[in-house]
Amino acid sequence: GDRSPVPLVLLRMIRFTLIHRVSDGQPLCESMEEDDKSLAKELEAAKADAKSIISKLGREQNPAPCSVLAGEFTFHYLVENDVAYLALADRAFSKRTALAFLERISSEFWARYQERIGSAARPFDFMVYEPTLVKHQEEFGRGGNRRRVDEIHQLNGELREVGDIMTKNLEDVLHRGEILSSVAEKSSRLKFGSERLAKQAKQLNWLALWRKWGPLVGVILFLALVVYLRLRWFGSS
Repeated sequence: GDRSPVPLVLLRMIRFTLIHRVSDGQPLCESMEEDDKSLAKELEAAKADAKSIISKLGREQNPAPCSVLAGEFTFHYLVENDVAYLALADRAFSKRTALAFLERISSEFWARYQERIGSAARPFDFMVYEPTLVKHQEEFGRGGNRRRVDEIHQLNGELREVGDIMTKNLEDVLHRGEILSSVAEKSSRLKFGSERLAKQAKQLNWLALWRKWGPLVGVILFLALVVYLRLRWFGSS
């Protein structure tokens, strides 16, 4: 018989959201969808990838909103005031809706906690926001009421067009980070190697000078010693 179609609501939802401080990667608040146990392993792997993405944002200046494609999922992130807001959604989830969701939680989170975000020392210091985060996740994630999305955009000011949202592949993002790390490591090794070579060159220069002038200096010192002893000997006679 005909195969029953998979309900679209299961293919167009926000799976989890991370809120981290960019400068040091400190997790501030997180949420996780727990009702779909069949994707538990995939979501755990995606969460690890999400943290890797956030860790690389600290190397960029003013990172723009971006969607990162990762198989059946897409990471959407927004960075405001040294805070990264990252949501994992199904691949079919609207980029426009994802951006509206991130804008909503970023403005609300900053309004509530801006005085404490920079000084928060403990991980997950703002989990008190998690119920509100889940509420917004449900509001935007299940069904994605388009009118509501437009209202949120209007409340936040200018509309950002979907075309303005950068799109990347996960492999490129992670691999680029590995390349940057490799370049930094090679640069560090080259710096250490050049310092060692400079030190060795200095030692060789001293050795060459000693070989050239050492015997003469030795003779001069010997003659000076002889003169000194003779003067002292005869002076005491």
